[in-house]
Amino acid sequence: MPTRLVYASSRSLLDQVVGHIKALHQEDRSVLLITTRDPAAVLMRRFKEAGVNLNRLFIVDAVGTRAGAEWTPDPEHLMYVPTPNQLELIAMRTTKVIRQKAEGTPHILILTVNSFALHNSPETLEELVRYTLHNLVRPKAWMDFVIEEDAPLDAGLKAFLESFIEGRARLT
Repeated sequence: MPTRLVYASSRSLLDQVVGHIKALHQEDRSVLLITTRDPAAVLMRRFKEAGVNLNRLFIVDAVGTRAGAEWTPDPEHLMYVPTPNQLELIAMRTTKVIRQKAEGTPHILILTVNSFALHNSPETLEELVRYTLHNLVRPKAWMDFVIEEDAPLDAGLKAFLESFIEGRARLT
């Protein structure tokens, strides 16, 4: 299934994401992580400590510049977006990675739907999901929308996602 809602616990989310990325790398997939939750500096430190192959990982960070936590050692694998509500820029950077940098069929992780929803209206996110699925995913990429099951999420947005996206998984 190319698109899934992936449920995870907020308390151990980074450990679960590390395991998920390692599993995707074992399936020979490049991973593009789009984050509006944790700055890339935090993620890269955690991934490096856990032995994640950073050469097959790309990050679009929409919170690092606002948090003052930029990570600059590898601009080929890390792109910043000034704010999480610049969805068109996020989509453009995602497209760039898929077309120019990712090997094979890339796997996109949205980290997390809950944090995207803090910065964008449900209607705007619904439009982004439709655009992404129709223009990026089929057949160019696989995509996981990570939902923190113990964090707030607009009920209407959650219902839309659950009706629009068929695949389901849980990070452990």
